[in-house]
Amino acid sequence: MHDETIIKKLKEDPDTGFELLIAQYCGIINAVVRSLLRPPVFNNADIEDCIAEVFSEFYFKLHKYSPESGSLKSYLCVIAKNKATDSLRKHYKEAQKLPYNDQLYSKHDQDDFQFDQYTRIELINAIKDLKEPDHEILVRKFYFSESSKEIAKRLNLSVSKVDVRTHRAIKKLKERFGGENNEKDME
Repeated sequence: MHDETIIKKLKEDPDTGFELLIAQYCGIINAVVRSLLRPPVFNNADIEDCIAEVFSEFYFKLHKYSPESGSLKSYLCVIAKNKATDSLRKHYKEAQKLPYNDQLYSKHDQDDFQFDQYTRIELINAIKDLKEPDHEILVRKFYFSESSKEIAKRLNLSVSKVDVRTHRAIKKLKERFGGENNEKDME
């Protein structure tokens, strides 16, 4: 379906237009949001709320959309990335306010080991303690899902330098958390 048809329907019959908009673009918006908001930090309800916010924001700011500025798909993807990034920032800002607890790990059963909230906070703090550009490389790679190539371009480094720095930063984090310092684990 063409973007013009969806926009026209949104203006003439909002309910039908909204259904068309969601049917056409829910898949791509879902993919964008899920690429940034990942379990175990975010659950399905958090992700679905973010997706709903994307469509709501677009609908309420429909008057600002102009086909000349880009396709509806790209416009929605930008909103999705911004909403998901806002959710990430909010989550980590709130996580820093939690009290410290010596209990770093919780075991839910013998086979299912999960980091609890305090472990995530400790990991975030450990990443913050890394020197630049290691800190920025890890945040971009693992929180914003940027490729080594994208990071290299942004930081004016070679791709191999980004990969080496990533490898070394992960090694430092493993040492800090008592993980095995084994080359097989690093790959």
